[in-house]
Amino acid sequence: MDLSGAFAYARGAVFHLEVALPELEAAAASVRNGDALAAAAAGHLRSAIGDLGQARTLGGAVHASVGDAALAARLADIADAAAAGTSSRAGLAAVTELVRGARADAQAGVDALVPHLTEHVEPLGLNPAAHAPREELALVEDAASARRFHAVSDVQRAALHDLLEHGTIDPAPVGWVGGYGNGNGAMPIVRVTHPSSPHLEVRAVHRPPTAQAAQEEFFARLAEHAGADAHYAPAVRRGDGSALVPLVPGAPLWEQDVHSVADIEDVMSNWYRQRFENLPEDEIRLAGRVDRQVAQSLDFVAAQPDRNAGGALAERAEGEFHFIDNGLAGRGETSDPLRPALKSHFLDATTGHATLEPAAREQLAAGLTDEALADAHAVLRRPAGDLPEGHAGALRDDASPRFLTAMLARRDHLVEAGAYDYHPIDLNANPLAHMDWLHSQGV
Repeated sequence: MDLSGAFAYARGAVFHLEVALPELEAAAASVRNGDALAAAAAGHLRSAIGDLGQARTLGGAVHASVGDAALAARLADIADAAAAGTSSRAGLAAVTELVRGARADAQAGVDALVPHLTEHVEPLGLNPAAHAPREELALVEDAASARRFHAVSDVQRAALHDLLEHGTIDPAPVGWVGGYGNGNGAMPIVRVTHPSSPHLEVRAVHRPPTAQAAQEEFFARLAEHAGADAHYAPAVRRGDGSALVPLVPGAPLWEQDVHSVADIEDVMSNWYRQRFENLPEDEIRLAGRVDRQVAQSLDFVAAQPDRNAGGALAERAEGEFHFIDNGLAGRGETSDPLRPALKSHFLDATTGHATLEPAAREQLAAGLTDEALADAHAVLRRPAGDLPEGHAGALRDDASPRFLTAMLARRDHLVEAGAYDYHPIDLNANPLAHMDWLHSQGV
């Protein structure tokens, strides 16, 4: 047996399934070039079948329980349906759901092989479809289809969360972030290895409970439900109430010449510009604008007033943009629950008012359901570790039914109006300076 080789093939099968999914979603939505996208997806499904066969051959009994012939046979049927079902959009939608389930089955094969690794490997990224073949990405000609390729995989997110929650933290930091002026002190960057294998690892910032770890996890969950987690760092809490936040690509905004909302939008648009050679410029701009609006609307819903230049990382050339430091959720609430205090520097051109594209409004309505908001809010009621009274009081307020009711009201207003108003804060330096400013304004 060659279990490391089996792992590589099993992970390759998962990759092909992850790429097939947005291609099928786009084809089922009756977009331009839908037939060609469905055919490309069928090709990935057949590649997944081949990779699973190799994994089974190399992995023997270890892999057979989850990467067995039954899964390969099922994928063959799905591939045939994808290749032949382009005349039926409903048929393609059904095929899409089958692929959605098959990814989890294939990932189970990867997980079964992790304990047997003998060489260092990187976890599959949260967005495998970003690395789809260029000739297939060239088939995409509209923003709605392109944005499907930017979505975080729920399967890969679950695998990462499991590693962060149960993995082993190396006590020797590999670096530090934060420090003077950020209110949380310096926080270590640590290696987190898989609980069954030291050869699979990620690097993450280890936030203590006093660094708003609970609120960080809450905001990450909110972003997941909204479909905005491609632009937010994940956050997973441990049993002691601390949180692990994986490192995300990018440099401080001032190093990437990002100084305004237009700059943020341009960076987000560049993600699409770098990948989809036949996507018209107006569709590229629309995709980036919708991404930005969905991501930033979460500050309104959660009354998070601390969106400052130090709270994001960007990589302009690659189109990477990630918001970090989301721990002050709830602190922007004023006497009017529908007009929280938000920093205007990185919002809309009209200070105090933000409008949404129809696609952003529709995505938020679909993602931020009553059940989704309740699920995110429940994160705040989990044990949070040993907190001093100031931190504990803030968390009690955020975990209260009143805060959930206010979030529901803000969500309703945002969805119904397609816009929202906020109390502008123009400070963009010290992340805590706005608190004194708020008190001076009597809000």
